[in-house]
Amino acid sequence: MRDQPPSPGQVATTDRARAILVGLAVMLILLLTLLALPKLQRAGNQGQPLPNNADKLAASLQLQHTLPGYGSSVMEWSPDGRTLVGRSLEPRMLDLWDSQTGLLKSSYAALKDATNLKWSPDGRILAANSYYTETKTVPLLDVMTGQIVYTLTAPLPPGIPSVGPRYHRPFTNFGFAVDVLGWLHEGGRLVTHTVTAVGDGFTSEGLGAEYVQYDSIQTWDAATGKLLQDVIIQDPSSQTQLTQMALSPDGTLLAVMSYDLSKPQTPAKGKQSSPDLLVSIWDIGAGKLLHTLPPMTFDDPHLYSEQPLLVWSPDGQALAIELGRTLLLADAQKGQIMRTLPDVLPPTYTPTPFPTLRPPPSPQSTMPVAIDTAGLAPMPVPSAPPLGYTPPPTSTLTPTPTADAGDYGPVLGAAWSPDGQTVATFDYQSIRLWDWQSGKLRSISRQALSEPDPAFSHMINPIGAATVAWSPDGQMLVTLWNGNVVLRDPATGKMLRELNRSTGYLGGGPPVDAVRWSPDSHMLAVGYSEKLELWGFTAGP
Repeated sequence: MRDQPPSPGQVATTDRARAILVGLAVMLILLLTLLALPKLQRAGNQGQPLPNNADKLAASLQLQHTLPGYGSSVMEWSPDGRTLVGRSLEPRMLDLWDSQTGLLKSSYAALKDATNLKWSPDGRILAANSYYTETKTVPLLDVMTGQIVYTLTAPLPPGIPSVGPRYHRPFTNFGFAVDVLGWLHEGGRLVTHTVTAVGDGFTSEGLGAEYVQYDSIQTWDAATGKLLQDVIIQDPSSQTQLTQMALSPDGTLLAVMSYDLSKPQTPAKGKQSSPDLLVSIWDIGAGKLLHTLPPMTFDDPHLYSEQPLLVWSPDGQALAIELGRTLLLADAQKGQIMRTLPDVLPPTYTPTPFPTLRPPPSPQSTMPVAIDTAGLAPMPVPSAPPLGYTPPPTSTLTPTPTADAGDYGPVLGAAWSPDGQTVATFDYQSIRLWDWQSGKLRSISRQALSEPDPAFSHMINPIGAATVAWSPDGQMLVTLWNGNVVLRDPATGKMLRELNRSTGYLGGGPPVDAVRWSPDSHMLAVGYSEKLELWGFTAGP
């Protein structure tokens, strides 16, 4: 039999069904579009390319959110850039913020005193520590469940003496400090540094307290909370004083800087001296010392009070060492100093005089003059101060004509470009960009007059921290100095935009404590003493 044609009623029913399905599909598409629209309009427009012109990029940075904060140098981005963790003021908590909406996600009273934070590479675990407490514990917070899954406690170093080696009084006082150094990118392992000090606490009879100190490095399995390795890197027999340490980006190498106290300091009359600095490279996985670089000295003993720093290259192959007015570049794999920047220094560092705070040099003096750290009197200095590192006769160090006509102040900060080819340094006078392979100076930009005169820092403590940081995509450079945040051209170091003017020498807003780029480079977190600001780039040329 032939198929019967559909009746008019059946056709109408089918058409209505189609119309209903089409309508539902359209409504679904509209609903999905509405749900996706806020994401497309989020700060930074993460799905669109940023403008590649540095001037336009700096101009496109807009304030997105202002969050309450306290001690906002304690802040870190999650690896996916969606969460910013920082401390709040009232009530005192450790807060996790949604970076896109500016809304509070969760708070933790147990971590309210955290002084250092490190996210695990997968963003699941947050390790926190409070350095200035009489404990040596590190809690691990599972941000998915909001629970502290483990509290890590390092063991006491073996062989602690029961009495002091000099006065033979019983050691009864214990003090501890702990710091989270970072994560190994493979295996879910955490690296911490623990300080254990043991003393007699004796202060009467004109005798000072006697104590001994141990510095040890722990490696932990974050999945089980078990201690995998505990290595003592300095003990009372080392005759060194640890001053800085830095974990390589992948967590496999640790650079340790210490003052060498084994040699007596006998400065010449009227001059200052500083102990040698020792930098050692440790293999975290093997728990052993790989290299110790040749001893280093400050190029100018007057800069001994400046804090030397260690900065790893992105690939962990090279290490930048800030030392007074010079920057040393070392091959961490070979344990060799490759370059000193600059290789030739001007005869002396002479900041702009400030007559109301320090006296001018004597008009009868014909020698180069440098101001001492107290700023009270001029003193003669050598006409050609030594470099930060003097290579041994067998060294393959290649001199490079890197010095420019400008004055060199103490290096305040250094940072590697994301591709590891350029090192940015800044001092009281200038921003300089150096080529890592050749050691040559690529560009120099003098500090803009709109920024506080940094020459006065020998007399007045700087406000806040000193930082120079590349955005992860390499398209922007930011500096933080005297509480001021400045965006700079990554090719020249030229100032493009000032985000904040502190209440320092020229007046303005409150000083900034810290700045942090988001992992995708689309946002910049600016931390003040009582608030956090989230700035986002907008797309478009």
